[in-house]
Amino acid sequence: MKWYGALTFAGLCFCWGGAAWSASSDGGIPVSWGLWNEPAPLASAAPKVEPENELESLDSATFQAKAAKKEALEALRKFEESRRLAQKTEARRLALAEEARDPVEWQKLKEQAARERALMLEQQKTAELEKLNGQTAREREQAESEKLRGQAAREREQAELEKLRGQADREHERAELEKLRGQAARERERAELEKLRGQADREREQAELEKLRGQAALEREQAEFEKLRGRADREREQAEVEKLRDQAAREREQAASEKAPNEAADRPTPALEPQRLAGPDSSTPGHQSAIATGSSAGSVEKIAIAEPPSSSAPRSAHGLGGEDYVLGPGDILEVSVWKDESLSRSVVVSPDGTFTFPLLGELLAAGRTLPELKADLENRVSLYVPDPVITLELKQANSMQIYVIGRVNGPGRFLISSRVNVLQALAMAGGLNPFADEDEIKILRENDAGQSLSFDFNYKKVLRGENLEQNIRLQRGDVIVVR
Repeated sequence: MKWYGALTFAGLCFCWGGAAWSASSDGGIPVSWGLWNEPAPLASAAPKVEPENELESLDSATFQAKAAKKEALEALRKFEESRRLAQKTEARRLALAEEARDPVEWQKLKEQAARERALMLEQQKTAELEKLNGQTAREREQAESEKLRGQAAREREQAELEKLRGQADREHERAELEKLRGQAARERERAELEKLRGQADREREQAELEKLRGQAALEREQAEFEKLRGRADREREQAEVEKLRDQAAREREQAASEKAPNEAADRPTPALEPQRLAGPDSSTPGHQSAIATGSSAGSVEKIAIAEPPSSSAPRSAHGLGGEDYVLGPGDILEVSVWKDESLSRSVVVSPDGTFTFPLLGELLAAGRTLPELKADLENRVSLYVPDPVITLELKQANSMQIYVIGRVNGPGRFLISSRVNVLQALAMAGGLNPFADEDEIKILRENDAGQSLSFDFNYKKVLRGENLEQNIRLQRGDVIVVR
């Protein structure tokens, strides 16, 4: 834009010089010759300010265009004034020349006009130089101003950038903080969830445990109830058996009292040892028993058998043999340890012949007597309790069982003592019915080796006192078959 202003000024000077050339009358060197050559070095001497960026270049070009336009208008105005002054001067000189018509005077006027033109040119050069210097100063000031403005703009941009960076950093920090807060919240929620899950699991486990405990308690109660029911049933059966035994005993006593004199006169009374499981008359000296038998006519004949006085040892509460009783599966034992209630308890002999006892584990009871088992218990318990005092009692004998089947009035399974013979077992079964074969009675037994044995029993001959060796003492598990 600077060269545009210089060209404009040069064009104006050329126009002014052409006008001065045409105004001269002698065709000499035009008065504007100096203006044609002089402005170029002055214009080129002005310092150039390179724009730093495109925005600054555009603002500077706009400002310089406006300044050049203003300067061109000012130069045009001064040119018009100088032209009018020159025209007036020339007109006066011409008027004076016309009046004088003197060559000398003309020469003088010509020199004077030359001097005036030179002075005017000098003044114009000085004015142009001052103008160019002012323009250069203004341009430098403008450049400095533009530089300061650019620096201020850069500083503002830098400040805005720093502000934006700070805002971005704050937003980033805020986002990170929110992220960390969200993560912490999620972790807390996860921890709470795990805690609630653990609590729910514990509650479910507790509920399951309570349920299992309740189920176990119900099962224990059911087992106790079944045990009590079984005990009650056994007691009722025992009471029925005792009742039947008492009734049979009364009948035998009555029959014996009626027929004893007649029988004693005919033949001697065989000495047998029939026994019952229980009853008040089992230990009475001189007691007589009666056994019912069926005759061929269907009538019932009662034969009295006198019992000698009992000289055996006292029996247990169940009427069983004491120290010689051999334990078996199903027997209930009461074990008492003096001054130690934790070891005192009732035990049941399991089907494999053992029972479980605290501190000792499983102990074998089947096939052993009470004294043998008591001695074994004392030896084992003495390892944990010094000088133990143990009481062992048979509470219920469930293993001493026999079976009577066939043509009897009450077949079934019976609990017996260790001294029950065949006649007593038949009496417990209600005797033979009218259709029984009195000569064909078998006793089946299985020994310890697992072999099956068979014994014959002739009911008629035994009642007559013959073949009394057939009235054997029954053992655990014997089966009497009546055909």
